[in-house]
Amino acid sequence: MSEQPTVTTQVDAGATVQPEDVIEVLRQCYDPEIPVNIVDLGLIYDIAIKPERVDVKMTLTALGCPMAADVMTMSEEARWELGMV
Repeated sequence: MSEQPTVTTQVDAGATVQPEDVIEVLRQCYDPEIPVNIVDLGLIYDIAIKPERVDVKMTLTALGCPMAADVMTMSEEARWELGMV
């Protein structure tokens, strides 16, 4: 996709991770039914980085998506790479 999706970010004082780090690992997560990562699909809306964890607000490609649990698990596992969930 040519245009960068808008993602709001909040970084608390004492956080050791930057928004770019989170976006980088989330780009490794692909919707199982579409060969595009969840960042470029525009599914990520907000990233809140705290000293002890990273919270991500996201949506799915469709209501009742049968792959919802898989997409959420991939997002969580990607954040583990940063040492936080």
